[in-house]
Amino acid sequence: MSFRFLLAFCFLFVFKVNAQISVKVVDSEGKQVPFAVVSLINAKDSSLIKVSLTDTLGFARFAETQSGDQLLQTQLIGFITNYSAITSDTVIVTLASSAVKLKEFSIEATRSLVEVQADKVVLNVAGTMNASSNDAFELLRKAPGVVIDNNDNIIVQGKQGIRFYVDGRQLPISGADLVAYLKSIPAAQIDAIEIITQPSARFDAAGNAGIINIKLKKDLSLGLNGNYAVGGNFGVYPKWNQSISGNYRNKRVSIFGTYNWNRGRFISNNHFYREQSDSIFDQRNINRSTNGTHTAKAGADWYVNQKNTIGILYNLSINDELNNVESLTPIKQRDAIVPLKYLSAKNISENHRQNQNFNLNWAWKDTLNRSATTDFDYGFFDNVSYNYLPNTYFSSNQETVLSENNYRMKTPLRIDIASIKTDFSLPFFKGTINTGYKVSHVITKNRFDFYNVINGVDTLNLLRSNQFDLTETIAAIYAQYIRKFKKWDLQFGLRNEYTQTIGKLTSVFPQEDGSVRRKYNNLFPTVGISFKINQKNSLGLSAGRRIDRPSYADLNPFESQLDELSYFKGNAFLQPQYSTNVQLTHTYAYMLNTSIGYSYTNNFFTEVTDTTQSNKSFLITKNVGTRNLLSINSSLPFQLTKKWSGFFTVGALQAKNKGSFGEGRDFELQRFSWNFYAQQSYLVTKHLSVEVSGFYNSPDIWGATFKNREMWGMDAGLKLQILKDKGSLNISVSDVFRSMRWRGISNFSGLYMDASGTWESHQLRFNFTYRFGNEQVKGTRNRKTGAEDEMNRVK
Repeated sequence: MSFRFLLAFCFLFVFKVNAQISVKVVDSEGKQVPFAVVSLINAKDSSLIKVSLTDTLGFARFAETQSGDQLLQTQLIGFITNYSAITSDTVIVTLASSAVKLKEFSIEATRSLVEVQADKVVLNVAGTMNASSNDAFELLRKAPGVVIDNNDNIIVQGKQGIRFYVDGRQLPISGADLVAYLKSIPAAQIDAIEIITQPSARFDAAGNAGIINIKLKKDLSLGLNGNYAVGGNFGVYPKWNQSISGNYRNKRVSIFGTYNWNRGRFISNNHFYREQSDSIFDQRNINRSTNGTHTAKAGADWYVNQKNTIGILYNLSINDELNNVESLTPIKQRDAIVPLKYLSAKNISENHRQNQNFNLNWAWKDTLNRSATTDFDYGFFDNVSYNYLPNTYFSSNQETVLSENNYRMKTPLRIDIASIKTDFSLPFFKGTINTGYKVSHVITKNRFDFYNVINGVDTLNLLRSNQFDLTETIAAIYAQYIRKFKKWDLQFGLRNEYTQTIGKLTSVFPQEDGSVRRKYNNLFPTVGISFKINQKNSLGLSAGRRIDRPSYADLNPFESQLDELSYFKGNAFLQPQYSTNVQLTHTYAYMLNTSIGYSYTNNFFTEVTDTTQSNKSFLITKNVGTRNLLSINSSLPFQLTKKWSGFFTVGALQAKNKGSFGEGRDFELQRFSWNFYAQQSYLVTKHLSVEVSGFYNSPDIWGATFKNREMWGMDAGLKLQILKDKGSLNISVSDVFRSMRWRGISNFSGLYMDASGTWESHQLRFNFTYRFGNEQVKGTRNRKTGAEDEMNRVK
């Protein structure tokens, strides 16, 4: 472990132990008041510092603070809100019974960088320096328990197969298309990222690793208001982004819209060293790309009456990308010093992606706590890629051309997806029962046109061209029961999913894997039990079964080349994989969260590096066997002083992969790994704060047989509130020590591969945001009681 890492580690973890201030809450008769909300706020501007609940004896506790600077705000339904000064280490608060209606108020709250909740971990973005990041994909590198490997695979707690949602709606894409879409969502437009590792029966069963839900900003202010943001990131090349959003809201209707634009140039370097048969291939490549994205969202909600709301939503994303990969591969015999020849190759690709989604939704809720929601969704992804791959072989002195093989490819892709779902919720047997259904229908059309380029003329090669069409229909129903006892919370559910998949490969010559036709039905039970031991300690136990279905890209058997000797290939025979997950969680003082989990995956599929002929290697996804994962994770948000707060999480994983690539090619690989992530924020002045964050991932397993080296990095930045707090300026440096480099080694079945690479991880970034319009959230009148609801304005 390097000196730079130890220096960064020491810088992140300088802790200070403080005394506590105790708050005792009683009523007018002197009786203790349990479960009152006690907020520590700044006396000058009422900004929120920390929130606590009183225990069964009426006590709440905070870290020591300077008297006079802060106030205690105590609230509970049925009592008048109390404001008390901090005059000693123990403050007694007396709440008076409420005999008057509550008045509206506004609170400016400071958000925690990371929140640990009972069923999920939340990475807050809006209002933190996380908003100065490039996009959603980059933010995921900061998320606790999330690892992104060298192939842009997103791994959560050691497991691939995460499913992505945006504002609660699932994205039907994967692979490079998913990465491109996540990169098209600017960080400035994201409110928070939720990581749900044990989804309930209400969610689709797909996703071995669980669900990541990206929540976009939605302004609740009445009247007309909006937000403008501009930013830049400077590495080897500059990258720019702008966004504007607006919202108009009254008591009957809300109309909102956003537009985002970003454009930049990027560069990465890769090294692939390969020993195969009696030859060595030592490829080095450099990838330069230009990327431009436009995204827009528009929608409206109509509050028909107190029970009914109707909404419409439209999303648009347009992405244009130009890649230029240049590689040089010396080819030599194992014992030779001088190469026999060199392969000089390029992959010039032009990609155009467009995604549009339409949603119509209805929500109903009555005063008896019964509710129903229905969503109609239709969307499509329209992508087309053009690739030109010239391959030139040179003699050992790199002066004489031995041969040329030049190709051109065109790959249009169209995905249409339509779905309808309805969810019901109603009181039942002293608890709540949730039930519903969902039907989705996806049509994928993927054409692969392969051209030989001879003397500058493109000739369609019918033997290597094909059309692959895939239709998938999933019908699901579920039921879930939730009940709360004195110290127990119980939820159990059952989801049934019927899947029908039809895939057809059309080519000149029929292929063995040219047709895919499957029908299967599965039950997915989920159970969750929590027990409150006392006011500070609680336990939770959850278990569930999940499925990962192959994506359209994994099933399509056509080849996608990096150069003439390296390519990717789909697998039409790929089967779904099933996982059983169990997790035990302990929570202390609503803050320290520790979990132990076990996951068993049957029919485990992953990317495998294989060989063909004597000089070619390819990457293919295969069902290889089983995977066992044993994990432990611990997370703690903390508030050391009124100005110093932070969060850290640490996790360990024992992984074991066992299976076979074919007859005589059995494997077994196991490895222990651990990871660490921390963020700290310090308020220098009322308007200036600084933040430092860092992570460390130990060596681990990638795919079936690759052993990865360690990776770590640290970011630092500052945030300045300006223009009467309507403007915010974030300036930060990512990967301060230039340490984010990836490397993996595999040695299996006659193929040794050492792969490594870097990208523009070290960048100087700035982001300026300006809010305009009305920022107050008004109280709404309850027509039955005439009382006004108190609503907090949280930024």
